[in-house]
Amino acid sequence: HYTIRLGSKDYIAYHKQAIPIYSPFWGPIRQVAFDELKVNSNGTLQTVVATRNGVDRSFVKNNSYNQTLKVVNASSSASMGKGYDASKAFDNHNGTLWAAPNNKPAWLKADLGSVKNINSITPVFDIVDGDYEYEIEYSNDDKNWLTYNKALNSNAKEWPVQSFKKIKARFIRLTILKQSKEPKRMGLWELKIMGK
Repeated sequence: HYTIRLGSKDYIAYHKQAIPIYSPFWGPIRQVAFDELKVNSNGTLQTVVATRNGVDRSFVKNNSYNQTLKVVNASSSASMGKGYDASKAFDNHNGTLWAAPNNKPAWLKADLGSVKNINSITPVFDIVDGDYEYEIEYSNDDKNWLTYNKALNSNAKEWPVQSFKKIKARFIRLTILKQSKEPKRMGLWELKIMGK
């Protein structure tokens, strides 16, 4: 747990179990939550009520140069079923995820609707420091693809890994080539595409 004061309000960062759970034998999946701490008039803390969406993020300064770009259509080569579809990687919610069976490479694709200026792309893998071997590509026509970044996630020094490269593109595709830490599935909490 961690507490912080921003302006005149206090907040707590803590772990909670994400919903839905895959199955009992895979164990719980924990997420970081951020909620407001409220103090009673006598100085004691009120019970923290966990929320699904967390607190209003208006205290975070908005940078028009680097915003999360809206995905108008999300698709993937596979998913673990209902509740784990491609759209979950673009819903700006760290309690939902896209997941695919870990039996062959799987891709996730974002259509931004039109060509956008992209500054960075950040995959937030379900095992954030997992040994995901992956490739990110971009395209304007969904046919001809160029490499944005190709990497082994576990080689990074901090996670999630944010790749910086200024491009113009309409489509972004991330392909997970392989990983070994989770035998049944592979996936992303979020694929953050930042730009203007």
